[in-house]
Amino acid sequence: MTHEREKRAEAERRFYYRANAAGETITLATPISGCSTWTEQSAWLKRQTWPHHKIRLLLFDTSGDHRFHQQIRDWISTADYPDVRHVITSVELHGLADEDRRDHQVKRDVQLACAKMYNQIRLMANEGEYLWIVEDDIIPPDDVAERLMSSMGPYIASVSAVYNSRYEDGAVVFDSIRTRMKPSTVVEPCRGNGFGCVMLRTLILSEYVFTHRGPTNDYDHNFYDWLNRHPNCNGALVDWDCWCRHLSAMGDKCQSQLTDDKVVLKSAVK
Repeated sequence: MTHEREKRAEAERRFYYRANAAGETITLATPISGCSTWTEQSAWLKRQTWPHHKIRLLLFDTSGDHRFHQQIRDWISTADYPDVRHVITSVELHGLADEDRRDHQVKRDVQLACAKMYNQIRLMANEGEYLWIVEDDIIPPDDVAERLMSSMGPYIASVSAVYNSRYEDGAVVFDSIRTRMKPSTVVEPCRGNGFGCVMLRTLILSEYVFTHRGPTNDYDHNFYDWLNRHPNCNGALVDWDCWCRHLSAMGDKCQSQLTDDKVVLKSAVK
């Protein structure tokens, strides 16, 4: 198994350089639901290391707050991203994003709103080959784009970074629809993950329509259930070396520190 992983990783590295993936222009979509996480998110946007002139930045504003809309416009006016689109939309996530998703009705409402939002993002991200999603409460390593792109082989449709669950122990990475994977230290196949920090191939994504209904009643699980059966791709990978901070994580209260260019998570719960 280790030998197969090494062979796959080497093939992906060769593809990265052969395809000049480092020169790709990527659509970076960031759903933002309000000002509570914007200070940290905007600081990360300034630090992240994929060339800013090689990014189409899509700020998907669901806050419903006119003052926050202006705050975003002010930030855009001074940012060094030449291609920024501030999309103000009413997908009914305002206030809902911070509700307790363990409540059945709240979860249904969030799932419906997210399916609507990601369908809009999917339709807007049709100018390039890659869509990179970073949700507003996720703070990845600054060089995460390079790491994810380096694993995006010719038949890979999704490469995800790792972050802790909002409510439960463990990372939001699955080896079946409801079973969390055990952490590792390598890039390896997975059966699904959250959308907190993920690189997607837009050609595959363009074939899909997000839904919060069957077969799993979760918009993200539904996508990966479909993807794992797609005849023209080898599914999804997760890079266990790319740990992100999850600002909304509650079950495993995390503190983070940067060490050797990695985000090391330390539990604050004894």
